[in-house]
Amino acid sequence: MLNYLSTTRGSVQEIPLSRVVWSAGGGSIDERGFFQSGQEEGSFDVSASYGDLKSTAKAIIKGVNAVWSGEVPHQRWSQFYNKVLMRHVMGKKLKLKVEVRLEDVTAEDIDVMRIALQELGLDDDVQAT
Repeated sequence: MLNYLSTTRGSVQEIPLSRVVWSAGGGSIDERGFFQSGQEEGSFDVSASYGDLKSTAKAIIKGVNAVWSGEVPHQRWSQFYNKVLMRHVMGKKLKLKVEVRLEDVTAEDIDVMRIALQELGLDDDVQAT
């Protein structure tokens, strides 16, 4: 049951929930008024009406970003890709930033790395510290 204050009668009236008509943009709403957002971001109206009574609220849908930073041991690189990254590759949801730290490398190692990065079309600015 929903309650509303009748301005003509000055009393609280009950409305059976099953008689309320719900509508929602930007998602779906069930017969109980449970709103489930869709994938589109924006500001949408959610309304409940019964006879000549109507109430509207705004639902603001905003995407959520996930960011993780950590070290992945080389033994887990394939598993990390398969379990964490692979499902996000196709929808352009994934942006991957990589920081590589190599210890005790030679000038030749750095040159080989630069060439490989160039062949991949990536920035080849390798810093030797």
